[in-house]
Amino acid sequence: PLMEAAMELSYCKHLPIINGQMTRNSLQEQLLQYQLAGNLAMTKQLFAYLPNRKPIVLVVDTFLCGLEERSLLANATFIQTIDQHAYYSLALNKFQLPDSILAERVAHATEFNGAKSGWMNALFWQTASANNSTVEALFGGGNWFKKRDTMVLYEASFPASISDSMFEVSVWCYQDIRHFGSANLQVFVSPSEGVPEKHETSSGRSYDCFKGWSRAAVVVKVKPNKYRLKIVVQDEYCTAAGLMIRPLNRDFVTTINKQMWLNNYPIQLNHE
Repeated sequence: PLMEAAMELSYCKHLPIINGQMTRNSLQEQLLQYQLAGNLAMTKQLFAYLPNRKPIVLVVDTFLCGLEERSLLANATFIQTIDQHAYYSLALNKFQLPDSILAERVAHATEFNGAKSGWMNALFWQTASANNSTVEALFGGGNWFKKRDTMVLYEASFPASISDSMFEVSVWCYQDIRHFGSANLQVFVSPSEGVPEKHETSSGRSYDCFKGWSRAAVVVKVKPNKYRLKIVVQDEYCTAAGLMIRPLNRDFVTTINKQMWLNNYPIQLNHE
């Protein structure tokens, strides 16, 4: 019913449809459309292909909305409700943070050297494995890669010097067109005594997409000097890069190959 309502609106008003789940879209086009609901810090790449800067009409079934879609509706203008569908208008500049807010976050963020790997104070960062090289390099170098296997990206205890307790674990996974499916990120938090706690998500559920990659992330609670962390990625053609473990309430920024990254999100200032 939701797709029927969108197609009727498209036909009557001569508007193109943006729908990342249409089966005949290419994978790259789907990822561009998914990104519209992604993190507000990211510049939306789809805008470069739009013929004008007019607002986008949202056709909404509120019972099917996820958290990302609901955050967009908070900034949208309600038009009307027809049957079980609500219609909203959303200006393009509402899909991303204003430059002033983004610049302020960057100014207050902790800068780190993205060319290095390992723990840097409270932040762990590693672009990829130095032993593997793949064509699709997100950070300009090699990536982690395995075929039909599980890759262990990190397995160690937290440094005793860290005092934070809530961390975000994020990694970028390449959306390979050679198979149907997406990489799974699994994070195991193991106390010194007791059963490990497992956190899992799929990169295919992420709206944070960039150049054919999707960002998978989970939030974990630990006692740094008493807990051990194991981070693995699973996929049929498993390609990953850019592993970050950061305190949840702190911002970190770096620039790699002229691309700025804030909390493992690619950002661009002066996009307005």
